[in-house]
Amino acid sequence: MSKFLALNIRACIANEYRAQQIISERQEECFGIEPQAKDRPVQLTYMRLSRFLGRSLLSDCKAYFEHHAQLGSCFEDLRGFVDHFDPNEASEFLTYLHHHMEKHYDSEVAVTKVREFSHTLSHHPTALISV
Repeated sequence: MSKFLALNIRACIANEYRAQQIISERQEECFGIEPQAKDRPVQLTYMRLSRFLGRSLLSDCKAYFEHHAQLGSCFEDLRGFVDHFDPNEASEFLTYLHHHMEKHYDSEVAVTKVREFSHTLSHHPTALISV
């Protein structure tokens, strides 16, 4: 029984690896290194595929925010990706948000928006976010 289970586990791992290879190839065919179009659905699709492949999303999240910060859904769109950041990535991203918001919006509004977003992140201590 355990030999059969070990073979099944190996087959599942091989299938998952092959699925990731296929998705990676298709992603590169469709988008190249990064999406050229800055449309919201295109960027979100690219980011979802990258997350599935285990790639870092920090620069993609910054680019997404750069192009879609004015949308009411922007923070909600990013939440599913930022929730997977390690503490260093989360801190860097929140610092980026703060600077971007301060540069383009009223300082008080920027601090409030970034603070609200940072408090909604599921596993990042608020000590990281001292904006």
